[in-house]
Amino acid sequence: MKKINLKMLIGCFLVFEIINFTSVLSAEFMITEKQAVEIANKEIEKLKYNVKDMEIKISRHSDPWNDYLPKEDNTEYFTTRKNKLSGKTYWAVYYSKAQKPGTRTFGGDICIFIDAKTGDVLTFCRGE
Repeated sequence: MKKINLKMLIGCFLVFEIINFTSVLSAEFMITEKQAVEIANKEIEKLKYNVKDMEIKISRHSDPWNDYLPKEDNTEYFTTRKNKLSGKTYWAVYYSKAQKPGTRTFGGDICIFIDAKTGDVLTFCRGE
């Protein structure tokens, strides 16, 4: 039967606890969904959109591609934006014009990307 090295066991336990504690800390310092919307609302108003006429969807991501920046699209427009999102956890706050039932609206939508840790506006993309 092997002897268990007590120092090694304590060391492993401490490493585990430090990793666990850091992940809890980083989660606590993330901005909330509500804060992300407030930040995005200020940004969208700077871009001359009327928030009152828009529907809002929000989601959190940690990949540079999402529902608004497709993985397959390698145009300069999307690549530039994906580069700004790489290595970040962020909120995607998507605004679209409110639609009446049975109608479709093309263009006028915009997505603001907010850093989930700092609250900084990382980038945005507009529909055409």
